[in-house]
Amino acid sequence: MTTSSDEEKESEANHDNLNINSMPSDVGNAIFFQIAWFICVASPEIIAIIAVSMLLIIHSRFMIRDNREWLLIMGFTTSGMMIDSVLQTLGVIQFSGAIAITENVSILPIWMMCLWLAFSTTLIHGLFWLHGRFKFAMLIGGFAVPVSYYGGLIMSRSSSIEPVWIMLITVGAIWALLLPSVLFIAQKYGLTRLRQIPS
Repeated sequence: MTTSSDEEKESEANHDNLNINSMPSDVGNAIFFQIAWFICVASPEIIAIIAVSMLLIIHSRFMIRDNREWLLIMGFTTSGMMIDSVLQTLGVIQFSGAIAITENVSILPIWMMCLWLAFSTTLIHGLFWLHGRFKFAMLIGGFAVPVSYYGGLIMSRSSSIEPVWIMLITVGAIWALLLPSVLFIAQKYGLTRLRQIPS
């Protein structure tokens, strides 16, 4: 007869196997995103569309473990595009190729939409090392992401409000809340490999 202790050990063993078996695909996802990032900011939009389409095909075929991840990807992508479109309209960032809706309102260019979609695929995979580490995710969002934005603006020939530190602080403040929040949601609904939210 199987005891509850045996069942817990078997569950932990299966969990460990999942972590080990998932590691190569998670690292691969991070690498694929970095390639997609470079293509999106430095190439024509049609190339960005093709690159991210290929990334999504690979992601769907080899990396998706729970179809609910698509809801997370689409929800985070939509939220991100809305946030950056507001920053674009307010003049904090001026993305090259932005799409004008009215005289005073514009939305992200296609290449930036592709970039948001590509980044969203890393939440469960490439960013696995942030799962359950919400304070560390806040630091990464607050400091590393603004640097990435700045590099992307230079490579894509975009611009930002002057002095540039206003953009850096604005983006950092947004991402210091955004990144840990989306990881918390993913973990709460069981999309990460962690089973409980650390106290």
